[in-house]
Amino acid sequence: MVASDALVVFYDHRSGECADYLTVSVDAEGELLVRLYHGKGAGGPAPGDRVDDLYEVCGQATKCVQWRSKKRLVSHVKTRLRTGSCFQKGDLPSFLTLVEPYIRYQFSLEVYAMQPGVSKSQLSPKMATLLATTNRGLVSVGCQRLRVICSPKSSCSLDGPAQRVELYGRARYRPAHPR
Repeated sequence: MVASDALVVFYDHRSGECADYLTVSVDAEGELLVRLYHGKGAGGPAPGDRVDDLYEVCGQATKCVQWRSKKRLVSHVKTRLRTGSCFQKGDLPSFLTLVEPYIRYQFSLEVYAMQPGVSKSQLSPKMATLLATTNRGLVSVGCQRLRVICSPKSSCSLDGPAQRVELYGRARYRPAHPR
């Protein structure tokens, strides 16, 4: 993440975190991009159909909507910096320079679930339902669509340096419901 286009990378991986990683960057139109990355280890060595691997990371993704509040996020970063979290790129002044002048009081967060136990080719109906429900919850409160980053060893399509599956809760990912 340090090598990414992010201007700020904040590491907050511990109890009470906003996310394992928080990044802040500015897009080509000058809009602020706040990204939260939640990661959990896989329940086995090979990616596959393990819905349990998704429950915790999807729960964290759902709970992170509170960080859309600029005031709450700034306060959290300041507090956590004093208690052990750290900037891996940038610093508090650069974070505040980017975030505090932002006109809106809420961000449109991009939320990433990093789960090496997910394989796009082995996505079960239960996993698809969990991801679609998490996505729907995020979008309904103004966040961007959920992005899922999976293991390089899984059958995900390449998107830049990371293996990424973007599962947005579209019909093709939802199980068929009997009528």
